[in-house]
Amino acid sequence: MKRLAAYLQPVRRRLGQRLVIDRDPDHRNSILLASTGRSGGTWLSEIINQHNEYRIIFEPFHPKRAPWMKPFGERKYMRPDETDEEFLALARRIVTGRVRHAWTERFNRRLVTHRRLIKEDYANLMMKWMHVNFPGMPLILLLRHPCAVAHSFVTHEFKGSVGPLLEQPKLVDDFLHPYADEIRKARDTFERTLFLWCVEALVPLKQSRPGEIHVVFFEHLVRQPEAELSRLFAHLGKSMDGLDMEKLKTPSLTARRASSAVWTGVDPVDQWKEKVSDEQRRRALEILALFGLDRIYTDASMPRVEGLKEIMGSNGAGPVDSRSPSP
Repeated sequence: MKRLAAYLQPVRRRLGQRLVIDRDPDHRNSILLASTGRSGGTWLSEIINQHNEYRIIFEPFHPKRAPWMKPFGERKYMRPDETDEEFLALARRIVTGRVRHAWTERFNRRLVTHRRLIKEDYANLMMKWMHVNFPGMPLILLLRHPCAVAHSFVTHEFKGSVGPLLEQPKLVDDFLHPYADEIRKARDTFERTLFLWCVEALVPLKQSRPGEIHVVFFEHLVRQPEAELSRLFAHLGKSMDGLDMEKLKTPSLTARRASSAVWTGVDPVDQWKEKVSDEQRRRALEILALFGLDRIYTDASMPRVEGLKEIMGSNGAGPVDSRSPSP
C-alpha cells in the first residue's frame, strides 16, 4: 500500500496542478500558516486539514521551488505600508488560489475546493503586510523553541543562511541594525539558525497587535493539544467536532522517520535538551536576550505566554529594547 501511494504521488501532483478547481477567489477563504522551517508547520497544517476541507498550497513563497519567486529573493521583508504593485499582484494570485505548480500542489488532496490553507516557511517577514493588504484572512504564526529548530537544521544539514536577511536594506534599517554585527559573526549552522529564528519571530510579533495574527506554540500542541487547538479553531471559526486527537501522534508528510520524535518515541518538547551542548544552550540564551525574545523562550522547555503579550503590546516597527528588564 505504501509503495502504491509513493507511485501515485507524482500523478496526484500533476492532476492537482492541472485539474484543481478553485471556485472562490476571495482571499478571506484562505488561511496563511507561517513558521520558521522545522517548527512543525506541515504537521499543524495536516491537523487543521484532517477532514480534507482545504486545498493545501505548499510553500508558494519558496525562493527556489516556486518559479514566480525568483525575481523577489529569499525571506522577503515587506513594510506594512509598502507599495509594490508587482509583488502585490503575485501575493494576490497566491492567496486567491490562482497559482499552479507541482511543488505547491504536492500535498493537496482536493480537486474541487473553495477554501485554501497556505503552509509557508518563507513568509514570516511579510505577515503584517499581508494583514494590511488582505484584511480578514486568518494569519497563524507557529513558534517552536529555537534550540529545537536549530538542532533540527543541523541534523538535516540545512544551512540556516542569514545572508538574505542582511541583504535587505529596509529590514536592516527597521530591525537589524542593532544586531547586524553579531549576525555576521555567527560561527556555524546552529548559531545562524538561532539568529534566523529570532528575526523571523521578532518582526511579525513586533509589528502586529494581539488579534492580528494568532500565535500557536508547538510545545502547547504537544503537551496541551486540546486547549491549544480549541483556541486556534475558535480563531478560524472552525469546530473541533470529529477531530481525531490520536492522529496528532502521526508524523507529518515531511518528517523523516529516523529523526521524527513520533517514530523514535522521544518527547518532541524536550528532545533537543539531550542533543544541544551546554555551550550551545548558553549561546542561545545570549542571542535570545539580545533580541528581547528571552521574554518568551529561555532554557526551559515551555514558552512564556506572558512574554508574547509584552512584545506584541509594544507596537510599531523597530527592535525590542533588550535593555529593559524582563519581569
